[in-house]
Amino acid sequence: MLAIGNPELLEKINDYKAELKAGVMKKKDKIESVGFRGYEA
Repeated sequence: MLAIGNPELLEKINDYKAELKAGVMKKKDKIESVGFRGYEA
């Protein structure tokens, strides 16, 4: 809602969301490769 009128803030929010997604995907890939028992964050 805040970013609707502020393009700079919208860009920062989108960048942050992309970073979060990348981190989650990296962890997902690690879990898939080593199994949940072998995973240590």
